[in-house]
Amino acid sequence: YCASCVSGFRTWMQAKYVTIAQVNERLGMIFGSGEFRTFADIPLPRLAQGLHSPGLKLDSQRFYQRINADFLRTEAQALRAAGATQPISHNVCHMFSGWQGQDDPLLFADLDVAGMDCYPVQFAPHPRPEVMGLLHACARSYKNGKRFWLLEQQVGSPMDTAADDQRQVRLWAWQAVAHGAEALTWFRWDTARFGGEQYWRGILDHVPRKNERYATVANFGAELQRHAPLLDRLQRPRRAAVLLDVASTDSWLLNPPGPNLPYRSVITTWFGALARAGCPADVVTAIPAPGSYDVLVVVGLRLVDAAMITALRAFVAA
Repeated sequence: YCASCVSGFRTWMQAKYVTIAQVNERLGMIFGSGEFRTFADIPLPRLAQGLHSPGLKLDSQRFYQRINADFLRTEAQALRAAGATQPISHNVCHMFSGWQGQDDPLLFADLDVAGMDCYPVQFAPHPRPEVMGLLHACARSYKNGKRFWLLEQQVGSPMDTAADDQRQVRLWAWQAVAHGAEALTWFRWDTARFGGEQYWRGILDHVPRKNERYATVANFGAELQRHAPLLDRLQRPRRAAVLLDVASTDSWLLNPPGPNLPYRSVITTWFGALARAGCPADVVTAIPAPGSYDVLVVVGLRLVDAAMITALRAFVAA
């Protein structure tokens, strides 16, 4: 890590904990004789090193989340100051992608629209519908239930994954629209002839001629135009929600309780069960207001503070 990042992390830690004694106590640094003498001793932990304090690793991700959001806010402010009037967004991978330092609600707080990338076959050759539905629900949660932009939607096979099935491509596109995507752009127009994504297939192949993928996109566009008046009137019922806590997500990713219990599977199981019961759920990243939903599923919540407990009690009481 560069000296600026290390210095910034130490400053962030001092602002949070005030004293080095609090760092050692609250992060359990006595384990393995890892106690720090001063804030200048604190490293930015390398995630590949498995014996780092889980608390220190979690703090490093919170630091990254903050500086990533600050950087994106600076970019948005510069665009607006230059006279930009178009909605500003940014594309991100979903919260279960394994990318660290990503707090999507915080990241989009100062942007106009949430944006997301979606490559279904990176999960499985034939991913279950609730897997994609959960990702769309996450994207809606980034701006408190508002519609989102799907800025990279799979149209061809990403390199060494399953071969193209254009029936699936059409299905995934319609699922995204039904789950709140108000804009959908395919990745990509023509397949790159060089670089690391040379066989990440776009709408057109290396030889730019109309093909099956082109026909799928064209037909989907025509269908979308025909059904646009109906789509504008669609409203989602707010009956159930699943809590996806950012801090707990990071904690499970950084320090999983076991090899066969990933947080994504736990959340997906509950989300899918509600869908199969005819009760499609939203995803919320904070305890919702009392009375806003009939059912709130809270599972795998690892990190809880007094404010969350108070909010949960108020929700249940209502």
